[in-house]
Amino acid sequence: IINMPSRCVAAGCSNTSSESVSVFKFPKQETLLKQWTKQVQRTRANWVPTASSTLCSEHFEADCFEETPQLMKDMGMHVRYKKVLKPNAITTIFKRSLVGTSETETPSTSTGSIEPIIPSSPDLPSSQPDPVSADDSDYLPSSSQTPSSSDSERKSTPPPTERFFLVAWSALSMLLNLRCCAFCQEMDMDMSTTTQGTMLCVLWTCKSCKKVTKWKSQPFVGDIPLGNILLSVAILSTGALATKVLRMFQNMKLAYYLLPSITHLWAEQQAWLIACLQAEQRGIVLAGDGRSDSPGHSAKYGTYTMLELPANVIIDMQLVQSNEVGGASHMEKEGFIRSVNFLGTQQGLDIDVIITDRHVQLRKWIRENLPDVQHLLDVWHLAKGLRKKLVALSKEKDCTDLKEWIDSIINHLYWSVMSTDSAEPNLVEAKWTSVLNHIVNIHTHNNELFPKCEHKRLRGRAARKKWLKPCSTMMVKLEKLAVTTYLIRDLKQASNREQTSSLEAFHSLLNHYAPKMYAFSYEGQLFR
Repeated sequence: IINMPSRCVAAGCSNTSSESVSVFKFPKQETLLKQWTKQVQRTRANWVPTASSTLCSEHFEADCFEETPQLMKDMGMHVRYKKVLKPNAITTIFKRSLVGTSETETPSTSTGSIEPIIPSSPDLPSSQPDPVSADDSDYLPSSSQTPSSSDSERKSTPPPTERFFLVAWSALSMLLNLRCCAFCQEMDMDMSTTTQGTMLCVLWTCKSCKKVTKWKSQPFVGDIPLGNILLSVAILSTGALATKVLRMFQNMKLAYYLLPSITHLWAEQQAWLIACLQAEQRGIVLAGDGRSDSPGHSAKYGTYTMLELPANVIIDMQLVQSNEVGGASHMEKEGFIRSVNFLGTQQGLDIDVIITDRHVQLRKWIRENLPDVQHLLDVWHLAKGLRKKLVALSKEKDCTDLKEWIDSIINHLYWSVMSTDSAEPNLVEAKWTSVLNHIVNIHTHNNELFPKCEHKRLRGRAARKKWLKPCSTMMVKLEKLAVTTYLIRDLKQASNREQTSSLEAFHSLLNHYAPKMYAFSYEGQLFR
């Protein structure tokens, strides 16, 4: 039995699978199947697909395929591979004569020109520049200055799939020198070039008729070359450092393009978020946290971020410079005050709850200036600080057995807070201090609020865990650490509801765009 190769069903095409051409069966998904069939029927009106129908890769745009093998091929590597379609790829490229014919019509013996069914976009820039005479309104004489874009260029909108290439000047100048005058066809012309960032502008002046023709290497968006915008956006949106890039593109003036756009976008989004919260007419629940641009006490900039927890959106950010407030240690407090004044005083939002870390200056300011606002502490910061102290204690002499219990103690701290209503701070304290009995295998406590542990009888690995010895040196040190006045006070104030974990995740993301090991200007830090 000889298996015949599958041939493409498109009109006028009989391709089979080869090294350069791949064939694809019609999709089983009903929506895609209808779309493929409809495209084929544009040149084969009454055609109906079968189970063995295939289309070849010649009828798909380049962006319909997975790009990795093609990229290797474009870079000059010899790659043998079968092209792979993306899941939702749709065929669009079919050819037919200018006079449409159905499958049943007799083919004409004359040869007509061929055009694609999908017309080219009217916004695509012309491959040949329009000739410009000295009498035209947009005539530009040869000059060393970068010419401004014409009205038609400023109004044009480049296609979203515009492609860019790296071209050596030696190769490009060879091509440009082949051009003749568009008016008198003379080859003897003077050529001058200017640049605007990544854009090249070429002016030809004919020595015979003195007419001038211009050509630009990129379309414009408004008055700005498209390549300049795309490169600027790519640098900022990927979190790349512009320092080295700016050395090569000093004339691009990135700030003039990007920073006003970011300001406008953030102002619009923030205004919309605030309007939504005002319309809900409820008290807002804020989580606030500060971030410095470098570790230690030498930070130059501090960013304070406010997150509205029920909506889970960043509602305000304040950037503070250390020399504004007399030192890096005061930046977090100043950023918090600015944000509260903006949201509460200027925007009129009713602040119901604020959740922060254990910052002493913030606690005092909130207590004195926001007496009607409930101030809660994030339990993650409490656990983080306690873990550091427990790890340090476990490294001391005669305290190594504590290492096995650190995770359990931290989990107990979380449980003590999260399982208790915020209106019962004394019960939080009773639950927390019970851990000192539990780890020495005592599960009843001399406390009416929490007389015994709530866990069931311990079995398995939990029962075999090595209990600590009562009244040992390690237990004395641990008890002193666990019942400190500051820790008990903070536990009673800890939030059993929302936490600042979303803010911590956001600040981790900021580390990609504004790494702490690099220095930025005020504007660069703000917009990153």
